[in-house]
Amino acid sequence: MPSRGARQIRETANTLLDAFITAVEQAFREARPSVDELRKVAAALKETPDLDVVYEKAYGDLQSGVLSQAKEAQRVEVFHRLMTHPLDPLLDSGQLSRDALPNFFNFLRLVLGEDVDTLQAQCVVIHDELKEATGEAFTWETFYVDPRAKAVLYRVLARIAEAFRRFEPRRDWFIGVMQYTPTSISLSSNAFMPNKNRDTSYTFGPDDFLRMFRHLFAPVKNPGEAERAIIERELGASPAQLFEPLLQELGL
Repeated sequence: MPSRGARQIRETANTLLDAFITAVEQAFREARPSVDELRKVAAALKETPDLDVVYEKAYGDLQSGVLSQAKEAQRVEVFHRLMTHPLDPLLDSGQLSRDALPNFFNFLRLVLGEDVDTLQAQCVVIHDELKEATGEAFTWETFYVDPRAKAVLYRVLARIAEAFRRFEPRRDWFIGVMQYTPTSISLSSNAFMPNKNRDTSYTFGPDDFLRMFRHLFAPVKNPGEAERAIIERELGASPAQLFEPLLQELGL
């Protein structure tokens, strides 16, 4: 099925084609116009102000679509920033390839399901309120240390820890998710192009998993008093109850 933008472009094109057909019918009725005469009709339609309303509507619809997509991209970016913040040392050092992040984000959606959309929206609200309050003084660190953002992070980590109760099967599954490299990239529902990066893609194995999860769960290894209070208030259990089994498996 075409995207919303593609449908809007098609609807505009159809309106213009209908206008062309109507103009030809009015100009020539039953006569058969020549190619030159058709070109003159088309040239007149290009200049007529009668179609300005069509162009204005098309522009407005596309602009609304772009703004909607931008808002959705912001929702995803803020949440992804929060979830990759514990991994920043690995990403900055190159120990974890940034090419692996799309698979990590896919893993989060597999674990969280539709809740990921709610968490993304919450992150945007926190981000926007902080940015409005701090203005140019806003930094991402301001966002990361906000208790509400920490609550989102802890909630996601708790869901992951629960999913890894059966540690070894889940570890192997996660490694498989992180190793996934599509043979082709989807352009639309029925159009694909080869993935040129397939043969040069990163590798991800048990050591990479251990390194990644140790960093991911570092924020809940020895939480401070304030962080412990957030966890107990938001999740209704102590950090030890929620995370200790997985932390032991990780050697933390």
